[in-house]
Amino acid sequence: MASSKVEITPTELISTIQRSKLPTVLVEGPDDAVVFRKLEEYHSNIDLSILQCGGRSALLKVFDRRNEVANVQLAFIADQDSWVAHGIPQKYQIPDVIFTLGYSIENDLFLDGDIFGMIDPINRPDFLIEMEKISNWFALMLQRIATGGAPTIDLNVARLLDDPAYVTTVMTLAPGEIYPTQLEQDLVRNYQTLLRGKLLLQLAIRHLTVKHHAVGLMDMIAHMEGPRLKRILNAVANLFSPPPAIPLSNPTSVNFNSNSI
Repeated sequence: MASSKVEITPTELISTIQRSKLPTVLVEGPDDAVVFRKLEEYHSNIDLSILQCGGRSALLKVFDRRNEVANVQLAFIADQDSWVAHGIPQKYQIPDVIFTLGYSIENDLFLDGDIFGMIDPINRPDFLIEMEKISNWFALMLQRIATGGAPTIDLNVARLLDDPAYVTTVMTLAPGEIYPTQLEQDLVRNYQTLLRGKLLLQLAIRHLTVKHHAVGLMDMIAHMEGPRLKRILNAVANLFSPPPAIPLSNPTSVNFNSNSI
């Protein structure tokens, strides 16, 4: 089975697909490739190519140009990212594009592995307090994204929790900007689904008694094959036949009112 470990441009990805002509699953990046090694097990009887795109933007650009490789079977696996709060655009709502149920694959695995349950009960109150602090910041970032902004969200948990001067600066409202109180409440209630997954994992690791590396924790949970990961594997199996679909009881997706942004 072919697998790409190098981030390349959408044009180069399309060229690679055209040359190989293999059924191809496109994933966002290296962390996803760790998780979707499970695809190799369920498709071991066919020569399947798994290509890393270097991010969701590049992956969706390949999707937009998929007519250039119309003779090749393609599947796209992507994080919802901020769309988890205000909806996936209609053009991507087709079986060929398989989105996570939560903000990202980290969120789906957080729930599959019950990572909150892994935290010692004595540490859980501190985890929840810090989660609310991060949600306070992230709600405003999601609103800014939804209104056309491009705030920096690729931050470490420590920056958000241990650098109050930075948080105060970035949280300062612009003229006419209103803080999204309803969205913050949604985030706190449904943080396992809505909060940025990388931050969620970092926060959990911060409070776990036994320390883990984020990728190692994801890999461990992926081997458990929980319902959210199986949902994705099953969706790919339905596109590439054989093998048969993987037995699955689908988890319920959480829907949010777009008016909360």
